Amino acid sequence: MTRIDYDVLIAIGLFAAACWVSSCRPVVPPPDAGDATPVATGGSYGTVPSVGGAQGTGGSQATGGSLATGGSVCRWAPSRSSRGGIRSPSVPLPRVVGGENAPRGAWPYAASVQASFGGRWYHYCGATLRTPTSLIGAAHCQYQLGDRVLLGTENLLAGGIEREVAGVKNHADWTDTTSGSDVALILLDAPVDIEPPPLVQPGAVLDQSTAWVVGWGAMQEGGDTTTLLQQARVPIWSDEACWWAYPGSIDSTMACLDTLGVGTCQGDSGGGGFVWGTGGWTHTFIVSWGAGCAAALPGVYTNLAAPEIAAWLEACSW
Repeated sequence: MTRIDYDVLIAIGLFAAACWVSSCRPVVPPPDAGDATPVATGGSYGTVPSVGGAQGTGGSQATGGSLATGGSVCRWAPSRSSRGGIRSPSVPLPRVVGGENAPRGAWPYAASVQASFGGRWYHYCGATLRTPTSLIGAAHCQYQLGDRVLLGTENLLAGGIEREVAGVKNHADWTDTTSGSDVALILLDAPVDIEPPPLVQPGAVLDQSTAWVVGWGAMQEGGDTTTLLQQARVPIWSDEACWWAYPGSIDSTMACLDTLGVGTCQGDSGGGGFVWGTGGWTHTFIVSWGAGCAAALPGVYTNLAAPEIAAWLEACSW
């Protein structure tokens, strides 16, 4: 989640963000069931993918479709022609604090998105499988063409299904860390044989009081990211309590989760929050931003049940 204790983002990402909102030439990408506990499903994974390698550079930008109200809503994200330095702390990113190692096979649709630096790949944000060829993540992560994606593994050093980011769309209303509408769609370069979790229904009013969050982020504020997927059960705050936690900063696309000592932190950004229902796990939240990690104030998440978020996903999905 983007935390005020910001995570690493490639410094050049600042240029990409500035280009997106300026006159820079756009880039064209390639075409209480809450008590349930995740259960391991078993299965085996492939060999450890090789690290390093060149990143894609992209081309020119295009806009997508529009909603009935008019206006472009499917904004292609910019690419950068090179990577250098460490990701800038301009955007705070979270990880799971106070959680536990996820059981094998419990969250096969959880994705680690990684950037190449110095010949190695580094996890910087999460995402969740939307379709066999696309992911849902957070716009503030500024995913880039050529980034590596790992799915179907809990251990980033021990296999998984490797794919490459082939396209990115950021919500057109997202402008900065706390602006709301912090959602992105990521196109994969090839499909994966993993069943995505269903999305929460638009406008759904949650009866559950808790959700489960997962991620490879730091396990303590200011710490390093982990190579083992973490999971944690966290409370869902009421809309009123969420607003009072961050007066004037919460809009209809946001929700508050986490509690003192348990929650997301730098590096968990873009990852999913899941609620258990009669049909199993439902993808309900996206890790977004917050003040500190598992601190007195809650973490702020994108609420996938928000009608404006659901409408954008419907209009812009691949």
